[in-house]
Amino acid sequence: MKSNLKFKIKYRFLIPLIIYIFDIIFNTSKKKIKSLSTKPFFIYGSGRNGSTLLASLLNCNENISIPPEQYVMPYAIMDWKLNKFQSYNKFVNNILRSLSIKSKTSNWKFDINNVRQKLLNIPKKQQSLSFIFDCIYNNYDKTKNSIWGDKTPMNTHFSKYIFSVFPDANYIFLIRDPRDVVLSYSKMKNHPASKKSYAIWKWNDSIKSYDFLSKKNNVLIVKYENLVSDTENELERISKYLKVPIKFNSKFTFESLGVSEQKHHQNLKNPINISSIGKWKNELSENDVSFIVKYTKDNMERFGYKI
Repeated sequence: MKSNLKFKIKYRFLIPLIIYIFDIIFNTSKKKIKSLSTKPFFIYGSGRNGSTLLASLLNCNENISIPPEQYVMPYAIMDWKLNKFQSYNKFVNNILRSLSIKSKTSNWKFDINNVRQKLLNIPKKQQSLSFIFDCIYNNYDKTKNSIWGDKTPMNTHFSKYIFSVFPDANYIFLIRDPRDVVLSYSKMKNHPASKKSYAIWKWNDSIKSYDFLSKKNNVLIVKYENLVSDTENELERISKYLKVPIKFNSKFTFESLGVSEQKHHQNLKNPINISSIGKWKNELSENDVSFIVKYTKDNMERFGYKI
């Protein structure tokens, strides 16, 4: 089955090649990445895999801060690496402007002017891309003294770019039965992944990101099915991985993630349950199931999903 060919050519070949050439010309590959105030973490996966649920559960803890999804980071990284002659101030203003655009985030609400002032007044030696994001995320929720995380499924497909900026971050990989993932996406009529082939590509491509990261870092795998059926134990595993105390709060809210009005997130208003596990058995046709299994069989078996 063909993947998203245009995406692959642009973001997996052309831009990485240009960045590689620029790294050689400008000798940027040898520049050290500045240490951050905290060790951030990223929640990756195909989407429709419980990432909003997990982020909501983690956000209930005062030592963790996860803003709503944002669709700025990977493109900002490319801009930083490709536009070598733009000024630092211009870059900061551009990224903050992007985060203020409604379509670029899931309802981000934070004091942009305060963050801008902090970023534009730091010493030149601290003017790194990792520091910019560290400052933005640390100032998103100033009521918390916490580590920050990101749970934007789109970022999964740009994991190499993000890893180049945050090589020491923690990475949590969420996976769910692809048949339930495809079914869930099919109900989002305005989403490209409502088409089976695109949803399957997203699922398989997320695993490629996992494979890349697992060779570079210690990645924690969390199965959606375990997250909803054995929530406390899964949170304990995550707590040990992140090395921060995490308590299970069954009365969590996902209002802070900016998706409370979205139709495909309404199930989060209910207590955690296993009703969404195996929905595909009753709602997908035999032809649909066969099509999904055909292109996900190897990865399904690898991650323990019965065919």
